[in-house]
Amino acid sequence: MNREFSPKACFAVLFCAITLLALPDSARPSLAGTMPNYSAENIRTGTVVDIKNSFKGQVLLIVNVPMDCKGKNQFVGLQKLYQRYRDRGFVVIGLVSNQFRPQLYADKQHFLEDCRKRYKLSFPMFEHKGPSELSDDPLFHWLEQDSGVAAQDDFTKYLVGRNLDSVKAYAHSARPDDIRLSVSIGKLLQVREGKAPD
Repeated sequence: MNREFSPKACFAVLFCAITLLALPDSARPSLAGTMPNYSAENIRTGTVVDIKNSFKGQVLLIVNVPMDCKGKNQFVGLQKLYQRYRDRGFVVIGLVSNQFRPQLYADKQHFLEDCRKRYKLSFPMFEHKGPSELSDDPLFHWLEQDSGVAAQDDFTKYLVGRNLDSVKAYAHSARPDDIRLSVSIGKLLQVREGKAPD
């Protein structure tokens, strides 16, 4: 059925679109919606965890990590971030993937033990599920769509707000001790669940 729109209706749609584009990124509503339901196996405990429900109300830094323990500065920095902010409702989540480099360990437990000895890692890590491409993983698909930034290498970081409905991406080259990342984490930690910043 053909339906014509009045000039007034067209102007209203155009006005809304221009207004949204004029907003700063932090004020622009997410077009991708909230985090999808997503279950993954905790490679430390072997238990399957519902990421969305288990970490709701917390600020998350979701990072794709390789199973090779070679990113010393990244692993050490992520652990320090986790220790610094975890008592305020912050969690680093490592999602183990082999998309960008081959895994050096024959099994996950050997990888975990080596990382624990080298870097004293204690933040939760989960196994990336599905095909090898991260963009085919439902969680990473959402992170990439919501932030507008695709993972280009290991240690791409996605900072997710307490309500699991906003994502800011940091490239793999951004070290965990980058002051901009710390400032963003601090701002999100000030936001109470379901409330706008004061």
